[in-house]
Amino acid sequence: MKKDLKLLADESTKAGEAWNNMIVDDKTMDVHSNLPQILTEMTETDNGWKQIQFIAKEANLTTDAEEVLADAVTSSKRWNSLTYEEKKLYVKTPEAGDVVNLYKQLEKWDLLNPAEKDLIMNAENTEDLAKALVEIGQWNELPDKMKKAISTELYGLDQLKAGIQELEWWNNVPEENKNVLLQAETTNDFKAALDDLGIWEQIPEKNAEVYHC
Repeated sequence: MKKDLKLLADESTKAGEAWNNMIVDDKTMDVHSNLPQILTEMTETDNGWKQIQFIAKEANLTTDAEEVLADAVTSSKRWNSLTYEEKKLYVKTPEAGDVVNLYKQLEKWDLLNPAEKDLIMNAENTEDLAKALVEIGQWNELPDKMKKAISTELYGLDQLKAGIQELEWWNNVPEENKNVLLQAETTNDFKAALDDLGIWEQIPEKNAEVYHC
């Protein structure tokens, strides 16, 4: 565990107070040595999960505390069912959380060194994440679907909308479906619409090797 003081939250809010009460041992007044396990177990119960959500939304946590909380949530069974916006409560780049979750499921996360883990967890955006994965030699280890999800974020919504109209099958798409795609306000909505139409797999993958330079 990191230094206790770096895990304590600002108690000016009820959420911050709740976090400190949760992580500190009443007897020793130190942060629980098994805090990651405690947080993981909390994600597995409805009451515990509600408390974690409350803290994530309302507490003013330190960077170290945010990392500990994110580590527990991204590796939990709940992660894959969260929406894009919900994932952003725990990590700056939801796709980074997806990578962490996958690696933990495959028991590969602990094979990375601390510096490599930090590059993934601290990615500010999908571009930083792609660069980090290429830098540590993990990009090609990702499943194609995950690489495509990260790459699609890198295209930008306007580029996606322009690019999709250049594909051969665009003329065969019903007008109402075209409108749904063209009116999407976020890349996440755009991806969801493509998935619903069953044409997500036809979108090409951006080549992340450009991040070597």
